[in-house]
Amino acid sequence: MASAQKYVYVNTDNLILRDRPEKEYNVFDVLHAPCRLEVIPYSKGYDNTAVEDKFYHVVLRVWFEKTKKSYSGYGWVEKKYVVDSHGKVTTPYKDSTETISYTKVDFLNDDRKQLNYRSYPYPKYKGGEKNFETNSTRKYRKGPRGGCYYINAKGRKVYVDAKLCK
Repeated sequence: MASAQKYVYVNTDNLILRDRPEKEYNVFDVLHAPCRLEVIPYSKGYDNTAVEDKFYHVVLRVWFEKTKKSYSGYGWVEKKYVVDSHGKVTTPYKDSTETISYTKVDFLNDDRKQLNYRSYPYPKYKGGEKNFETNSTRKYRKGPRGGCYYINAKGRKVYVDAKLCK
C-alpha cells in the first residue's frame, strides 16, 4: 500500500535549505513562511536516528506559469522550523494563498571550495514561539563603524550581517 504524500510548511523566516544535515553545509535556498515542502525518504548514510530526529529530507517544487518552467530544490531542513499543515503556520507572511516563498541562492557563482552557510541569516525563532506584529517590518540601520543592526522590541540593538544594510 502506497503512503500518502507528506508535506510540511515553513513556519519561520529565513529557513535554510541545506545540502546535508551536518554542522557545516552549503546553502541552496533560503525559505520563508509558508513555503510548502515535500518530504522524501532519507538519503543513504543519513537514515539514522540522530538525523531523523532533527531533520527532514525535502524537495521544493516550483512551477512558473509565465515562463512554463519548473524548479526543484532538494535538501535538508530542521524539523523544529516546520509544521505539518498550512493552517498551523503562525509566522506572519505577505500572501495568505502563497505556498512557494523562497530566495534563490546563487550557489554556482559562490566559491565552491568554501562552505557558504556563514553568509546567510539563520532563523532566530521557531514559528509560533514569539508574538509578532503582523504589519511590522524590521528597519536595518548602519552604525558609525559600518555594522548593521535593528532595534528589537526591548529597544536594544541586535547586530546582523552587514549585507542586510545594503
